[in-house]
Amino acid sequence: ATTSVIEEFHQENVILLELRTTLRPIPTHRSYLNAVIRGIQNAPSVLDNKIYVTLILSIDRSKSLDEALLTLELAKEYYSNGLVSGIDLSGNPLVGSSV
Repeated sequence: ATTSVIEEFHQENVILLELRTTLRPIPTHRSYLNAVIRGIQNAPSVLDNKIYVTLILSIDRSKSLDEALLTLELAKEYYSNGLVSGIDLSGNPLVGSSV
């Protein structure tokens, strides 16, 4: 799915793409993130240096504080590889009190 999204944007002549995703436990948050990163790295237009893609990890306000902290830790860890460029807060700001 990640690769096809990147290729669609490349077809629209996008050269810099920031993808946003909320981590899911499929089967773990880390494995989900690794799958998304593999999709980015294996996209033909990325391999051909025709599009530059970074990843923004979303912290869903409605989720637990533990999940928010896990997302933050993974963002910090994967920031050094150049693919994760930041985090954002998503969801209804009136829902949840952990973030």
